[in-house]
Amino acid sequence: MGRVTHSRRTQNPKTGSDIRVKTNDSVLNSIVTKEEQPQQTTINNIESLDDYKEEIIGSARTIEHTTNEEEEKVIESIYSTIANFVGLCHRISSTYNNNNLTVQTQDLLTSDLLHEIELEAPKDLGRAYKCYAKLRQSRRLRRRAKNENKMLYPLLDFIKQNPNFVNELTKIKDRCAGIQYDIAHSVYTFKSNEDIE
Repeated sequence: MGRVTHSRRTQNPKTGSDIRVKTNDSVLNSIVTKEEQPQQTTINNIESLDDYKEEIIGSARTIEHTTNEEEEKVIESIYSTIANFVGLCHRISSTYNNNNLTVQTQDLLTSDLLHEIELEAPKDLGRAYKCYAKLRQSRRLRRRAKNENKMLYPLLDFIKQNPNFVNELTKIKDRCAGIQYDIAHSVYTFKSNEDIE
């Protein structure tokens, strides 16, 4: 088991001079008088704060933090949800407009098909079935686009009323990406110099 050395200053009761007492696991090892001890480094003669930290702490021991597969999946899931939502917010306007265009296009196709059924002389059952199948497909495409826009409209309306929302959400996504990276590459720095054997 490693041992830790503790240093403290006190006064010699007989002479009144400062002495340094070093103990190792509460066992007194040596007493050094003020004249014998090496000159202490002060903040004044240190070039930078990093030098001061190095002088006080010494070389720090570190250990990499490892996450298990389940933790990684949860973190990835949170980030993916935020990223997907940000992506939706960025493309919501174009998606909404494309759906409106689809509805208009399918309305025109429906009108063409109905007029063909109404005005063209019937030719054969195969042609009639093709008109039916095309009309059915057109109405389904129209319904899908219309229903999607019904769901998108509240969010689109909110984004229009809050123009900074998407930018702020993008910043949050970027911060979360940094946090995800930090979690994956986190390192613990030991606070004490005690060796664990």
